[in-house]
Amino acid sequence: MPISTEQAKIVHDTWKKYVIPMPDYHKVMGVWLFQNLFDMDPQVKKLFHFAKDHEMTSDELWHSHRMVSHVKNVISEIEMAVEMFEPAQQQALIDNLRDLGKRHVARGVLQSNYDTFGDALLKLMASVIGAQNFHGDVKTSWEVFVKHVLDVIMEGAEYDSLGRGVGMAM
Repeated sequence: MPISTEQAKIVHDTWKKYVIPMPDYHKVMGVWLFQNLFDMDPQVKKLFHFAKDHEMTSDELWHSHRMVSHVKNVISEIEMAVEMFEPAQQQALIDNLRDLGKRHVARGVLQSNYDTFGDALLKLMASVIGAQNFHGDVKTSWEVFVKHVLDVIMEGAEYDSLGRGVGMAM
């Protein structure tokens, strides 16, 4: 589905209205996103060497320097995509996202992991924006945003017919 200027505006405006005012939003949103992700697919946790030795409910995991740093970086990348999610900035966004795909396939991220990540992000945004506001054009705009971002990330990564990164060990 093509990106409309109105959808880009809705994504940007809802991020600005609901996320940015949140105290320490990079950390809070990031922890919440990864809690959703690990709840939806506990196997994904194995991709994070710094998380392997912790229970998913462990405060030690969610407060560890490595985890906090990672989740903040992920939210910063999402924020960058939100800010660049408009037709005028599409090429720069595409270049950044394709590079992100290359880096993630090298770390063992499977093609199927992106669907779970997308679902976790949409669940997060629905919670933050609230059910009373996350419907209609707002929900559709976020779905288009997430699909576009993840499709472009996967373009940057090379996957075989089984959804595994090319060159990954079997």
